[in-house]
Amino acid sequence: MRRRAGTTPVTSLLLNHRHAGAFTLTIRQCASSETRITIGQLTAQMELAAKFKKSKEAGKTVENALDVVIKKLTALHDGQGVKGTVSLISAFEKRFSTSGFLHNDDVASETVFKTAKASYHELLAPLEQLVQELHTAQSDVNDLLQTFRSTCSTIGNLQQVVYDQLDCLSRGHGLARLPNEILSLIFKATISTSLDRRRMPFLLASVCRRFRGVAFSSPQLWSYVCTSWKNLEALEVRLLRSQEANLDIEIGSSDSYGAKINPEWFNTFLTLVGAHVRRWGRLAIRSSVSRCREDFDLLMQHLSSEGPLKLLPKLHHIEIDDLEKPTILFQHLERCAPNLHNIETNSIFAFTRNVTLPAAITTLSIDVRGSLTDKFNIRRLIGMLQAMQIEDLHLRFSSNNSFYGYKVQDSEDKKKNNAITTVKRLSLGIDAQESTEDVFRSLYFPSLTHLDLRINVFSRDDYDESDSGEEEEDLEFVLGISNTWFEGRIYSKLKSLSLKLFVESPKASDDPVDTYLEKDHIMEIAKSCPNLEDLELECTHWTESLKLPPLRSLTLNKVNIEDDWIQEYGEELKEIGKWDSFQRLTINRCKAGDVFISEKKWCRQLADFGNKLVVIT
Repeated sequence: MRRRAGTTPVTSLLLNHRHAGAFTLTIRQCASSETRITIGQLTAQMELAAKFKKSKEAGKTVENALDVVIKKLTALHDGQGVKGTVSLISAFEKRFSTSGFLHNDDVASETVFKTAKASYHELLAPLEQLVQELHTAQSDVNDLLQTFRSTCSTIGNLQQVVYDQLDCLSRGHGLARLPNEILSLIFKATISTSLDRRRMPFLLASVCRRFRGVAFSSPQLWSYVCTSWKNLEALEVRLLRSQEANLDIEIGSSDSYGAKINPEWFNTFLTLVGAHVRRWGRLAIRSSVSRCREDFDLLMQHLSSEGPLKLLPKLHHIEIDDLEKPTILFQHLERCAPNLHNIETNSIFAFTRNVTLPAAITTLSIDVRGSLTDKFNIRRLIGMLQAMQIEDLHLRFSSNNSFYGYKVQDSEDKKKNNAITTVKRLSLGIDAQESTEDVFRSLYFPSLTHLDLRINVFSRDDYDESDSGEEEEDLEFVLGISNTWFEGRIYSKLKSLSLKLFVESPKASDDPVDTYLEKDHIMEIAKSCPNLEDLELECTHWTESLKLPPLRSLTLNKVNIEDDWIQEYGEELKEIGKWDSFQRLTINRCKAGDVFISEKKWCRQLADFGNKLVVIT
């Protein structure tokens, strides 16, 4: 398994601890250069000494018992009784066979028999006693073995404790060698992925003196403030220690749908944070505020007043959840936030009414979570985008019901191409429905340089017995929709394409459908992208005899590769003189047919690609 790019073992140690408590415990251990023996470990050592003593005593007992048994067996072996009995047995066997003995009337046989019988009985008594003594010795040996096993287990546990402490000591030594600047970067990366961004700086600062010094000298660690942590002292400390760093402000909560914020606390928060309005860099307005009229009105009163919130010179990113009436907010941001370039929202306002975004916006992210109905108005979306200077656009359309989807209103001209010329980078994800092709025909971005296109199709109900063969149709449907996006279009500037085609079926794991990606599918797409250089492909289709244009890089994510088409592609690049310009082939968790194979096997199969090959398993 490959390590995340750009991380060292120490960085991975810190980044992999998502829970604050576990992270702080690890940091505390690593920060100390001393090996500590806990009370439990001391108790284990004392128990180990007692077990050794008990084992020694048990060993002596077994040794004495075995000595007695050995002596008796030796005496029995050397005694005349055994030898005499053996002689009698031999003589008896030679003189009389079993059948002969039954018919022999010789009186001597009776005498021999009685003599042999007496010898046997004389021999059995000491043998039976020896058997008892051997059973006793065996029980002692079993007890000794159990003691030995328990002792070995205790030693193994103590050995693991020593290994863990040595590992902790080594980590602490490695951290001690890290410059404070690197440690500060690790802290920042840790906080950005933490589940509790509110408390993490305080936890880091409580580990040790050095960590506290690094945390205090890293203003960005303290730049996040939110209304959900109703702690006035913590808020004041964050505002003080963040110094001149841009503030990351979160108002409300996504998981408190419709819950009001305490008005007194909300006023206090806005007043304190408003005093640092020149440092506002990012603002997130969550659904508990955007959907609560009183809370949203209170926020707008602060923003629209003649106070310090009238100007937001450094605000560059705003995130809005479920904002149904954005006009007032956007009008105010247009006036007071001249450097606002990025808006991220899951609202549907852009498609239900005419809304004008702040003119400086260049990045727009809209994630519509299955809310669109027949009111969906693609024309208004296009009009809004054409009126803006959007360069980065992220659109995510989804539906909670696989039988219904997004519909273009009947008043729209479905056949008309509406060119949006400013967008250079587009990420578009859609859960395909019957009207998806109409939506694709209505959207055209001729200036694209990067395109990330994800198309999902949700298969029929798992319990519907009448859908035989319809999963194959879904796989073909996905291909048809992806063709529609490129059909009759030219993307002359497009250099990077990420194509993700999925059919999500509840029956796929039980009865997988091995429908293949058409071998010329990518080549048909490439006709619309004459300057394509980088291709990323991820799909639920199988691939066989796939044809590709000359590329600079090829990335295959979770692709089922049926034959040798990759090797053939490499040979084709050499034949047409494009091998030197091909830089990288990435195989990421792909299958050979329906089997995952190791990194070494991929490297053997694709040996011709040499150091251009990257395998992730």
